[in-house]
Amino acid sequence: MALPGQLKCFNVFLLLLLIYKPCEGMNQHEIFLSTLLQTVHSDRPVDTLFLLHQSNCFNGSLQDWNPSGIPTLRSNELTAFDLEQNFNHNALALVCLTRNSFRELLNTLAKTFDGLRQERIILMIHQKPDPSFIEDISHELKDLQFLHLIVLVVREKWNGTISASTLRLQPFPAPHFKQIGNIFEIKKIFYHSINFHGRVLNVIPSDIRVLFVALTELFVEFAHRHNSTLQIQNSTIKEEDNYDIDMNTHLHNSKSFSDHKHIAMDMNSNSLIILVPCGTELRGLDIFKELGLRTLTWLALVFYIIFVVVESTFVFVSNRFNRRNFSMRYTNPLVNLRAIRAILGQAFPISHRSSLSIKHFFVFMSLFGTLFVGFFDCKLRSFLTKKPYYSQIENFAELRQNGLTVVVDPHTRQFIEQEINADFFRVEVPNVKTATSRDLMNLVYSFDMKWAFVSHSIPWRAFKEEMKSLNLKILCESKNLTILENVPLTFSLRRNSIFSRHLRHFIIKSADTGMSTYWFKVAGKKMRKFIKTSLRGFEEQLSYQPLSFEHFKWLWTSLCIAYVISFMVFMMEILWAKYQRRTRSVSIV
Repeated sequence: MALPGQLKCFNVFLLLLLIYKPCEGMNQHEIFLSTLLQTVHSDRPVDTLFLLHQSNCFNGSLQDWNPSGIPTLRSNELTAFDLEQNFNHNALALVCLTRNSFRELLNTLAKTFDGLRQERIILMIHQKPDPSFIEDISHELKDLQFLHLIVLVVREKWNGTISASTLRLQPFPAPHFKQIGNIFEIKKIFYHSINFHGRVLNVIPSDIRVLFVALTELFVEFAHRHNSTLQIQNSTIKEEDNYDIDMNTHLHNSKSFSDHKHIAMDMNSNSLIILVPCGTELRGLDIFKELGLRTLTWLALVFYIIFVVVESTFVFVSNRFNRRNFSMRYTNPLVNLRAIRAILGQAFPISHRSSLSIKHFFVFMSLFGTLFVGFFDCKLRSFLTKKPYYSQIENFAELRQNGLTVVVDPHTRQFIEQEINADFFRVEVPNVKTATSRDLMNLVYSFDMKWAFVSHSIPWRAFKEEMKSLNLKILCESKNLTILENVPLTFSLRRNSIFSRHLRHFIIKSADTGMSTYWFKVAGKKMRKFIKTSLRGFEEQLSYQPLSFEHFKWLWTSLCIAYVISFMVFMMEILWAKYQRRTRSVSIV
């Protein structure tokens, strides 16, 4: 059994053998480069190695060096290509600089590393540079947005060994270099604490207020932690190159999402929906319409006629059978108070001289009236208790039939027509209006119930919670009005932004710790004040209205008309009575 000391010696010997083996057949420069690559690889894996040198340099150390196990690309200042499209982001650039061509090499590197400016870069200089050369490099790096970069000053000693001094780029507040120790003894070669030293983080605001407030909270926290300055631009200014973050959200399908190289964050599950006005509470007159008042009126009239005819028949037959004299006036069928009282469920007097059949008929009339009024009363009470609402639009067919105008922003409409159905708005939603995001949000906060909106479910959820807290029902969703489910909704960073890598990490960490959810809640609370001010002209219109005399205007009108008709009938009766008396007096004379 081997002793622990023997095992330790064996492991050391094996390690030396592994280090020595790849060095066979190599010169000192190649040994140095291989050791450097192993050191960088142990810090963080290198999946793609990019070697860049001057085109007319035939004696450089990078010419004949062929590292094994890592895909390697070679180029010079005359050729640039898009490395990001085809290779992994864990890339390392090794550039051999000379005084005469360093600008061309750095520009070629910037073009090749487009979208990868925050990856690791090593600049190699094979002679001791003067301070002006280092200053020129710093000045050249000012607009290239490189973040993790070191300069190796490589020199060969008299005995053939290679020594190197290391300068690490300090990109803030202005690019400059700082001398560090032996590169092979540093644990984190490219690591340095991120302090942006007040670097301005330019942000284009979102027209969706909930997103704007929540994302502003996120970026304020990022700026506070990393010592940068947050600056919100005027959204009317179109300066494509003068921003770092665009808060305006964009939709992506699976293909465009994979092709979109500067996505900042996929903000959870998102759906594309149509919001329609919620059903408002029924007005008093409409409540009676829902009760079927017209049908009930016709039914009451039919039974009134039946009651009058049957009662008149019974009275006529009974008196004829008993040989009693009686007179039936023409007004009896028109105004039969017993029939009216019976239909209204009220008691009415019965003469003791009435026959048994008529009394039985009156009992039947009273029973029918009780059931009729009880049915109407129960239905009316239930309607007034449960706060009935007008029916809400539930599907595309009802939306087309209603003729409601649907408002959509240009980017969302373009996405729907290109990725879902080119004829979607012509077939499903023909009555459509295209408006900018700002105009669309102004229409939303105008709380005008004559518009429908194409919206994303993420800001809609926040808006719905605030409406719920204010006890308002203005816009509603429906499962049958969903255009597309689970579509990524993102906002983006400017390509090659110096904040890109660290901001992405911060966003992911915020989502994992629940801070993003918290900031959306904070945004919701801040939105309440804005919504309340927007509701000053709307706040008196509650989502439900208590029953009041205003709901019975039609009833008062009907009552007045009835009184007028009664008065006219009364006057006609008086005039008719006078006419009859005059006629009788003339006949007597």
